[in-house]
Amino acid sequence: MPDSLLNLVRAVAWSLALLLAVGPAAAQRDLLAPGGADTAPALPVGEVQVDLARFGFSGAARPGEWTGIRLRVMDRAERQRDVLIRVSVPDPDGDVLQYRVAMTTNPGLSQPIWVYLRLPGRFDSADLLNVTVFEAEEGGDGVVREGRVIGQTRVRPPRLLEATESVAAVIGDRSHGLGQYGTRYQNSSYAPLGHELLDARTGNTPDDVPDRWLGLAPVEAVVWTRGSPSDLTIEQVRALREWVERGGHLIVCLPPVGQDWITIANRELAEMMPAVSISRRTGVDLGAYSTLLTSRTDAVLPQSGTVHSLSPRADADPGQAMRILNGPDGECVVARRLVGAGAVTLIGIDLGHPGLMQAGLPEAAVFWHRVLGRRGQVMSQDELGQLEKRTNRPLGYRTPVDYDQDLPSSIAKSGRAVAGVFLGFVVFAVYWIAAGPGGFGLLKRRQAVKHAWVAFLATSLVFTGLAWGGALLLRPKRLEATHLTFLDHVYGERRQRTRTWMSLLIPSYGEATVAVGDEPAAVGGPRVHHAIAPWDQPRTLGTSGRGGFPDARGYTVDGRSPNSLTFPTRATVKQLVADWSGGMAWRSIRPIVDATGNPDTAIRFRRGDIGNHLLEGVLTHELPGGLENVVIVVVRRQQPMGAPPSDQLICAAYAFKRTGVWQPGEPLNLELATVLSGTDVLAQNYLGDLTRMSSSVPGSFGEQTADPRRAPDRLAALALFSHLAPPSFSGGVTDTSAPVLARRAGAQRWDLGRWFTQPCVIVIGHLKASGKDACPTPIRVAIGGQERAVHFDGTTVVRWIYPLPDDPPAVVRPARGDAPATGGVEDGG
Repeated sequence: MPDSLLNLVRAVAWSLALLLAVGPAAAQRDLLAPGGADTAPALPVGEVQVDLARFGFSGAARPGEWTGIRLRVMDRAERQRDVLIRVSVPDPDGDVLQYRVAMTTNPGLSQPIWVYLRLPGRFDSADLLNVTVFEAEEGGDGVVREGRVIGQTRVRPPRLLEATESVAAVIGDRSHGLGQYGTRYQNSSYAPLGHELLDARTGNTPDDVPDRWLGLAPVEAVVWTRGSPSDLTIEQVRALREWVERGGHLIVCLPPVGQDWITIANRELAEMMPAVSISRRTGVDLGAYSTLLTSRTDAVLPQSGTVHSLSPRADADPGQAMRILNGPDGECVVARRLVGAGAVTLIGIDLGHPGLMQAGLPEAAVFWHRVLGRRGQVMSQDELGQLEKRTNRPLGYRTPVDYDQDLPSSIAKSGRAVAGVFLGFVVFAVYWIAAGPGGFGLLKRRQAVKHAWVAFLATSLVFTGLAWGGALLLRPKRLEATHLTFLDHVYGERRQRTRTWMSLLIPSYGEATVAVGDEPAAVGGPRVHHAIAPWDQPRTLGTSGRGGFPDARGYTVDGRSPNSLTFPTRATVKQLVADWSGGMAWRSIRPIVDATGNPDTAIRFRRGDIGNHLLEGVLTHELPGGLENVVIVVVRRQQPMGAPPSDQLICAAYAFKRTGVWQPGEPLNLELATVLSGTDVLAQNYLGDLTRMSSSVPGSFGEQTADPRRAPDRLAALALFSHLAPPSFSGGVTDTSAPVLARRAGAQRWDLGRWFTQPCVIVIGHLKASGKDACPTPIRVAIGGQERAVHFDGTTVVRWIYPLPDDPPAVVRPARGDAPATGGVEDGG
């Protein structure tokens, strides 16, 4: 090859490499510009002033999760006008994801508006997001488009959640003991004697509640301690309800006077409340409730407080009024209602009593463990320091283990790429032999060396045809998706929820539209807001190895209802994450009704001394395939109140592994499947095994690469995350191992730990299927305006819960001589 031509090829190659390396990175730097100051760099003030009011509900924003940004917009124009607000976020392919909302401004008035977006998995607290305000222009086709720029700013979160942090948002100024969960040791971002730190953030008001469930997505629980529910708008109520239906936990601490939660006029909020009758008693000696609130025998409790008794109504259906905790006289003081995959809990004890606050009560490990469904000891800073001195082992000596590390490999599509690379290698190797020494040797043997150039040209043409033919043969011709899906269903509830991670292969260039959900909105009813967005793996799982494309383009998504997105396609894979909630996507597990005909009692505990079988009843399922790696977890009841906090479970629970495949229609006899054979079936031992399966390397702070064969166990551990075994620091000086620190950066809010507070049966199994209906999440793909079928292949983790009749734990009266009487005056509430 001439030198000039060789130099030209080299120049083109270097230019392409530079574009590939710099182009997407430069685009992302413009969208996520790191800033070293505490405030975002100022931009020119336009006709519209836009400021950041709040980054995330209760300041909770997590990379790789949906969050809400509340902006305040003030227009300096002389009259009202329509504007479009756009928040730009880079996606993993280097394109620009533009979350857009529309509003009508009022001159001189500062107006709030929420924009909902999914933060990139590698988003950092130093990164900035560009916010641009456009004048809305309506084209001749009726489509509203972005006109001239009339305002802009840059925003950043004050702080981001770590992979080992979760948040309980408190409506009110006091945490009622929840703040004890947030104790950090030496500024660590995890629980010193547990795994995930729960940060109770107070100071929220009803006005701060987002108007879409997406803004509540980073929050584990909403605890209402102050304020009237009547202050919520209808959109805020619907956002709360949809968040609860998707697995959220709303906890209402009834005020000592003026409670209006049961009698509230808002029908949609009233229908979420437990179906109980409330009887208010004043002047109650709270000392009788000490075993519910503290483990200290010397604690001094108020002698005059307010307690609301919560009596299930006679017309309450199963699941509408479940007693969680009773008082010393047997009256219910904590009641719950199941709502979809979530719950609403009422607390009748006045936890905000000044006397309880002065005594540092309630203790989180005594009371809140049994409401939230948590495990492990909770200590103060001084107690942690004393523990470290006593054991002579540093509490910060932990080995991080990511229990969601199987997400990227579960949706990877590498088979066809590997085949293409192998074919290219083989074709090149054979071509090199045929066109080089092999072909020359053959010509020399036949004394036809003079035809070498003709043979070389013919060989080149043949192998060029082979290469093109092989590429066309391997080129995908159909829409394909590899997925991992979580499917939750609570028996008796008419809703299911799913989260799907998928790699979608679109074999064309241009644009494609992907939407989640297919049910029409009810006339006059609330609209269900599903969500879909590009997915990139969390920072804790390392880099994905994916690079951006040099032709970066922007595409728009509804910033208030992101149930679909239209994005550029380049005949390659797009990784997405979709959240859906609705009716029965799949027919699920169900009990076979016995002779009584009552499905609510088809599964029950064995009565009397009749062997070592825990349950009686039969299950079957109508899923589209067999279930593998089936685990049955049975929660019998909470442990009696009064036992000191420890690392043990708060309940009597058991776990049973089932071998083989549970086929559709096959009866599963629970009497045989739940045999109490030794300590192996104790849930505590099973959870300990889940924690130890990624044991640390002695003396190492490094992260672990766990056994891929135990991926099903890690996915099961994500369902039981809050009850994984806490770390043990009792090994002494000679023990140099680092206890496990469990993390789940990509699967928060998919923990079933709350179910450990009440009797239930939990079934977890994996369904592997292939075909158009192999994914329970209703995903629709359109190319060129025409809807196309998608061939799915992957795994669905089915998590089915059967609530059993309530059975609150026994209350042991305080051992202080004569037990105080509860007393009090009843006024009927």
